[in-house]
Amino acid sequence: EITNNDDVVPKCKNCGGPVMFNVRGGKWFLENHFQEKRRAYKKFIEDKIREYEGTDKYLVILEIGVGFNTPSVVRWPMEELATNSRHVRLIRVNEQYPDVPSELSLRRAVGLPLDATEVVSYMKE
Repeated sequence: EITNNDDVVPKCKNCGGPVMFNVRGGKWFLENHFQEKRRAYKKFIEDKIREYEGTDKYLVILEIGVGFNTPSVVRWPMEELATNSRHVRLIRVNEQYPDVPSELSLRRAVGLPLDATEVVSYMKE
């Protein structure tokens, strides 16, 4: 929504200056409040991979709509998991950037050039 009313635009509680979302980029990004969840997520992934060693089970990552805005956050770590563990599979759904690394065979990763919104809507039916 667009507004011309400055009273509804968020301001810094300390200096009254303009504020912005905590988006990844620049020296202003604050990661501290993500650390606990990041550790829990990493432990979950590592535990599952260990659990599946010596079995015919797989951890399947369904990556929907992840592009190149900040590929180091999701895209590259998911590729790394699929590359480094034979018990991880990656399904990438991205209309513009469905490519997966060539070193990942079709058995390890697949990229689907589909619209993420349509895929999620289809899955809800």
